[in-house]
Amino acid sequence: FPGLTHSMRGSTYPASFLTGTGPTALKNFYYSYEYPLASALLGKYAKGFFPAGSVNKLDIQMYTYSQVPVTYYAGSAAATTTGAVTFTIDNISLNLWYLTLDNESARMLGSPKIHYLHGVTQRTANSTIASGTSGYLTTLIGLRGKSCRGLYTRFTDTASAAANQTNAAAFSANGVFDSKMPMCSQLNYLLQGKDRYPQFPHNSQILPSSILNRTLMSSEKFVEWEQRSSFIPSQFFNYITNGGSVTAANGYDQNLVNATSATSISNLSTFLFGEDLRKAHNSAVLDGYDLTVTANHFLELNLLIAPSNTQSVFFAGRFDIIFEIDMEQGTINYRM
Repeated sequence: FPGLTHSMRGSTYPASFLTGTGPTALKNFYYSYEYPLASALLGKYAKGFFPAGSVNKLDIQMYTYSQVPVTYYAGSAAATTTGAVTFTIDNISLNLWYLTLDNESARMLGSPKIHYLHGVTQRTANSTIASGTSGYLTTLIGLRGKSCRGLYTRFTDTASAAANQTNAAAFSANGVFDSKMPMCSQLNYLLQGKDRYPQFPHNSQILPSSILNRTLMSSEKFVEWEQRSSFIPSQFFNYITNGGSVTAANGYDQNLVNATSATSISNLSTFLFGEDLRKAHNSAVLDGYDLTVTANHFLELNLLIAPSNTQSVFFAGRFDIIFEIDMEQGTINYRM
């Protein structure tokens, strides 16, 4: 949700819910959402038809996140009442489209015994960069898979709850949901200990716009003449807290990108470093980068200024996944 007037994503609280120093009396508000099912088997990431009539009972399990993305900040005034929010999820429905085929048409789609289905799934990992660290460093990317189509990284300032409450503008008012850009002369992936992506590393001080451009191009839906980015530049180019003024970088006018380290409950910091790892843009199955080799894979940086806080580094990879559906037994196996 974060904030009363959120300009990036989420829903806003009615103004009557809050006073200057705390929440008002107990009130209820109802929101309705509809979103695609994020499944590689029968959701938006599936690349073919799922033979629903030939498998045993199929359950879809959905879990709520352990941390609710709600930010409450009293500003300079001391909070007089502890905020308490209760979420109730109800009226859940799953809407599926079915295509009914006769036996002859079904046989034309493949083997009557084994059916193969290709999809794209996500894997995540995390690491840390200690506060006060500067200069050249690498951090291990804990992801493995035969075909990685895209790799993404985000950074979050971590500070004590008290620090975020008393000086939220200098840290991360929205906690792990804020993602900030490290000030570095080198930013790239080092895969198998030999391949750099991009080949010419990014410099977030001189040319941060190249990171945004490459991240947009990493999307499989990217089309140059149709692309409309939802990134807000001033929130994308939001540097990690370094104890000094980012705009005073020697020799460069950081105001070109409205550089700052400040965060706000009404604007999420949305930095994202992404690279397309496919061999061709319009590629087929298993055309991504092989991350199953024995060599390790790293995020490579040369930090110009040491961060004031320990950085939580989050990795996300998009991997090809193959489902093997036994049409006779009604079972499903998968390979990555």
